[in-house]
Amino acid sequence: MDGFNLYYGCLKKSPYKWLDLKKLFVDLLDESHEIVAIKYFTAYISSRAGNEDSRLRQRYYLQAVEAFISELKIYPVIT
Repeated sequence: MDGFNLYYGCLKKSPYKWLDLKKLFVDLLDESHEIVAIKYFTAYISSRAGNEDSRLRQRYYLQAVEAFISELKIYPVIT
């Protein structure tokens, strides 16, 4: 999954910033599918002058989903 496209394409202007990715996939797929891995590719955002909060919120989210969803692994993209 592409974390940037997910956020900027679906979540940025929604109330669903803390989306449970595993639940999303379980709800989309039928019982014949088994989720064995969720690969989450994203670049870490940079700090902006006067706005360290965005970078910290991204780190908190990534740490939380990786701790909460055992099937999820984050793959940082180097830009």
